[in-house]
Amino acid sequence: MPDRLDFVEHSYEVEEIIGNVPPWLIRWGIMMFLFVFGIIILCSTIISFPSILPSTVVIDAKNQPFRVSWLKDGAELYKTDIKDGQMVKPMDTLLIETNSSGKITSVMTSPVLGKAIVLKGAEDNPRKNTIIINPTLGNYEVRLYIKAERVGEVLPNQKVMINLAEYSAATFGPLEGRITEIIRIPVHDKYIAKVKLMDGLKTIKNKTIPLASTLTGDGYIELSKKNIFLRIFGSLFDRNS
Repeated sequence: MPDRLDFVEHSYEVEEIIGNVPPWLIRWGIMMFLFVFGIIILCSTIISFPSILPSTVVIDAKNQPFRVSWLKDGAELYKTDIKDGQMVKPMDTLLIETNSSGKITSVMTSPVLGKAIVLKGAEDNPRKNTIIINPTLGNYEVRLYIKAERVGEVLPNQKVMINLAEYSAATFGPLEGRITEIIRIPVHDKYIAKVKLMDGLKTIKNKTIPLASTLTGDGYIELSKKNIFLRIFGSLFDRNS
């Protein structure tokens, strides 16, 4: 029985200690909480990063291939002297079309300087023949197609990272560019922005992308930076203003 009474007395002592927390400990706990909370708020106002606006991108060579196709059957007759691999100059005759009576109805000429590619037959029609004049591609133009939402936030000199569909960004890396001009007239519900590539067709992984007549992919525009605090509480301020 004495052991039982001793245990009860100790229990009362423990409860009394727990129930009477020293005031200095409470003040210390509040100060630590306010200190940590202040550090979090300070960091949230210092750390900032840009919003990312996705878009589609097209890289077009200035000199585009020219092609002409014809079918073997029908009332018209076609004649060409162009051979596969032949160099063709502007205004060289590619194809002469005549009707069944032997009268020339049209003459197709090349608008560009380039090498001829002659294709006999096509996947959709084995009777279809095609001549493609493949020019030296030379310079190129980079265009972004941006949806109307948030296009007002797009400004010249903003950074753009471009992932090409034909060349995996995981393997080759993205191209880096800067916006040079925004055309504020919608075309098929999208706005066009022109881009200058910072290192040409060399990616950030130092790999050079071969220029094709057309390359496509996704462009990611880095908009103006906002700190974490404004991203969390900015909408509240906007409502009150």
